[in-house]
Amino acid sequence: VTMEPDVFHPVIGMWRSASNANMGRKISTRAAGGPMLARLFAQRVEVEVLLANQFKMTLWRVPMLSFPKVSPWLEYEPLIEASKTLSGRNLHPSAYWMCAYGATQAGLVQRQFRKQAKSYDDTAQNAPEVLDWVAQNLSLSKDMHVLDNCTGTGLVARRIAGEVSKVTATDVSSHMLDVGRAKAAAANQENIEFQQTDAAQLPYQDGQFDAVVSRLSLNYFEDPSAALREMVRVCKPGGQVAIVERVSPADLEERLRERLDFLENCRDPAHRRFVSAKDLIQMMQAERLSVSQTNPAQVCAGVQAAHNVEQSLEEYVESTKTVQPNVQLIRYALEGNVNFPNGDHDQITGLLPSKGDKGLTVTQAHVIAVGLKQ
Repeated sequence: VTMEPDVFHPVIGMWRSASNANMGRKISTRAAGGPMLARLFAQRVEVEVLLANQFKMTLWRVPMLSFPKVSPWLEYEPLIEASKTLSGRNLHPSAYWMCAYGATQAGLVQRQFRKQAKSYDDTAQNAPEVLDWVAQNLSLSKDMHVLDNCTGTGLVARRIAGEVSKVTATDVSSHMLDVGRAKAAAANQENIEFQQTDAAQLPYQDGQFDAVVSRLSLNYFEDPSAALREMVRVCKPGGQVAIVERVSPADLEERLRERLDFLENCRDPAHRRFVSAKDLIQMMQAERLSVSQTNPAQVCAGVQAAHNVEQSLEEYVESTKTVQPNVQLIRYALEGNVNFPNGDHDQITGLLPSKGDKGLTVTQAHVIAVGLKQ
């Protein structure tokens, strides 16, 4: 198989619709690339297939033949150039393969953040005012040992280091940690210890930390509840567990939440699923965290604060080094949402897009929920 560093181009692909009526039917495909070896058709993998015409987007999750032991991650790339009548509708499909060849979710996260590490801090969602907002909603003191779980480049750890005794900053990505270490060293922040760990199996004792913070991480876990359970375990009784997340809009129905997750996965292949603010509070309460019911942000009961972050489409996709076919797909979806913001023609994306002086933009709500361990 001929490979490029980030994109795989097969000559032939087999597409199967998720509907019983079309299961097993083949659609001829055409794409540029190297030779395909028949022996590689050995395993199955879940693939996202988008069928789009001028107004509609229909999404199936379908079984697909995969190619084991080729690459830890192969990004979406258009494969099919064909038209096919499905369910009485003449659609022009663009298929995007999402193939994880034997890789773990942690491996996918590491690959994505290897690409993002050097420029990760330079985005709207990591702006100083956003980090100030996070710090202002934490109850910190000089005698505290804080765990910043899924720290990335240590943005939160570096922001709060001067307000606590020590910060242990952990992440699965060595590339992100290397950037964080370098920046902490340059700022003489000697009370930050960076460690590479698996957030689902933290190598710490029960109750080791006075507080645990995690920011923009739950959407990367296959089981976010299990990750949260680990954070609660290593927090001492009476300590705080603070979760900062991008959340899906509260009024977004399940079908549209799946579309939002699909678009985010096109942008960032390591993404799994956004939680809503309500989901987040319920998860924390299920782990016996006492969550304040004050709601100044009026997002949902239990959310301590909310902050909307707007980004241009260019920044939104550049921050994750999104491949160009996916950028075009995302642009198509957002423009449809801008043209039909009230749900006409089924164009809602959940990304609250708008068009103005900055061009096409997306807006996502970041929320903070803080729970006390019983």
